[in-house]
Amino acid sequence: MYKLIASIRVLIGLIAMLVSNQTSALDLWIVELNNASSQAKKVVRELSEKLSLKINAAPKKIIVDKIKNLDPTKNILITLGSDSFENVLSKNSNIPVLATFISKHSFQIISKKYNHSNSISAIYSDPSPFRQIALIKTLYGANATAGIINTEYVSTYINEYKTASTKLGVKLFISELRDGGAAETLKYLNNTRSLILVKDRALFSKISVEQILIKAYDLNQQGIIGFSRSLVKSGGLATTYSTIENISSSIYYEFNKFNEFHEFSKPDYSRFYEVISNKYVIRSLNVVGINEKQLKRSIQQYEKRQVKL
Repeated sequence: MYKLIASIRVLIGLIAMLVSNQTSALDLWIVELNNASSQAKKVVRELSEKLSLKINAAPKKIIVDKIKNLDPTKNILITLGSDSFENVLSKNSNIPVLATFISKHSFQIISKKYNHSNSISAIYSDPSPFRQIALIKTLYGANATAGIINTEYVSTYINEYKTASTKLGVKLFISELRDGGAAETLKYLNNTRSLILVKDRALFSKISVEQILIKAYDLNQQGIIGFSRSLVKSGGLATTYSTIENISSSIYYEFNKFNEFHEFSKPDYSRFYEVISNKYVIRSLNVVGINEKQLKRSIQQYEKRQVKL
């Protein structure tokens, strides 16, 4: 009896080893464009270095024209940016693709243009609307209010902001872009304590970020919840954002999931993120004094409650 049990255990161990060997056979490739800028190549290099520490093997680099030679059952492609993602889909290779450094808006537009029978997913570069609203709730408490300028681009995210605001008890005010520029547009949001900015180039071609920062502060004493570290450093109040390290961790998570289940998670924002705040703006606006670690911890608590609902 004991020998039988021991034999079964050995058999289970052998099966586990075989499964492990099969799943680890997948190769990870980072797609690099032929005309990639020096900055893009630097990002590829940094991402590759960080991933190599996680998967114990450096991801391979490949140009778009070479992906047709890859076996769709044994390889995964990582694209960086919208151009790389669109170039890969245009080849109809049917290799699983995980798009990174791409906005939700761009991902949705590009993925609808091409038929791709294999798995496609994305790690959006935008800040998560839920986390941005949770950040506002943490900073302003029970009386938190937020404004957002709605445009064709921003409409991609507006329902997520509405849903998060309702769940977290933050009053959200929405204004369309007005002909009178920043002053006229922000006049319709003067009852809000914070202003959410989404990275909309079309909007910023009509009203500069600098104008919005100045007018929001001068007219309404609003804290800008921005979309990047640089915006916060330039006078914004705070934001959530993802570093290359955060993105590499999200890629590693999806790589392991695909190895095990042969599918990615649904396209979503990075699982891992950071928080940055501007202590001078916090002090000037008399916002609750709280450091970045505490802000992140609070957002994580809101996310945990969200999962339980």
